[in-house]
Amino acid sequence: MTVDQEKRAAALQLYHNQESFFVYVDTAEPGVHVPPHLRERGMIVLQLGAHMPKPIKHLVWGADRFGAELSFGGEDFYCVVPWAAVHALVGQDSKWLIYSPDKVAGFLAPLVEDPAKPIRPVLRMIKGGKS
Repeated sequence: MTVDQEKRAAALQLYHNQESFFVYVDTAEPGVHVPPHLRERGMIVLQLGAHMPKPIKHLVWGADRFGAELSFGGEDFYCVVPWAAVHALVGQDSKWLIYSPDKVAGFLAPLVEDPAKPIRPVLRMIKGGKS
């Protein structure tokens, strides 16, 4: 199995088994088609999932790339991402598959520091609330 086939298989498994997951994409790779304002960022994170609040339209899982109509600030844009541009896949359960550690180290640092430590919500008191 090639690396691209492994990425595709992992993405499909995450897509069908989790509410959503995150795809770390290097926009400098050839063939990446994302909104122009995101191309300038270099590494971006896309969220995909079969059970998203706003369903993903026109999703295609190809052998060498995936494509989908995603929403950015309420605007739909058809994105194309070659598997070669995918450097990590991270599930909502914080389990990740990293294909290029050097490219995603800064993005994944909070998870890598202590992946077993649960993320605690911030709670605050609202005065005058009803009980």
